[in-house]
Amino acid sequence: MTREEFDQRIAELEKERDELAQTHEKVERLLAWHVEGRRLFEGEAPEQDRTITELFPPAEAFYGPRGVKPTLRQAIVATMRSAPGSEWPNSEVIAALDRHGWGPQGNNAAHIVRSKLAEMARMGELKNVARGTYMLPDHERGEDS
Repeated sequence: MTREEFDQRIAELEKERDELAQTHEKVERLLAWHVEGRRLFEGEAPEQDRTITELFPPAEAFYGPRGVKPTLRQAIVATMRSAPGSEWPNSEVIAALDRHGWGPQGNNAAHIVRSKLAEMARMGELKNVARGTYMLPDHERGEDS
C-alpha cells in the first residue's frame, strides 16, 4: 500500500468509527427510554437515582487526536461536567461548544443548542435553574436531592 492508500483507509475507518459511536449513543438512549417506559407501564416508580452517566461516556473520550466528535447532547454534558456545580447560561454553553468545535454549524446554530438544552431539561438530564440557564442534576454533581 502507498501512503495515500493508508491515509485514505485511515480516514474511512475514522469516519466509520464516528458514525458507529453516534449510533451507539442513539441505541443507548433508546434502550434507557424503553427500560424506563416498561417500569412505568408496569406501575413501578421511576428510578430516581438514574444518572446521565449511564448514557454519556466521560468527556475524555472526546478530547485529543483520537477523540470522537460527540453528539450535541454528549457535548453539552461533557461541557457542563467541566464545572459540575456551575449554572450555565445558554450563551456560555454555546461559546464552550464552539471553542471545542462541537457546536452545530449554520445560521440556526444557537437556536439548535437552546432547543437541545430545553429538551434535556424536560427529560430530566439537566436542571433549568432560571430562564435560559441550566446545570447538571444534583445526582450528577455528586449531591443528594
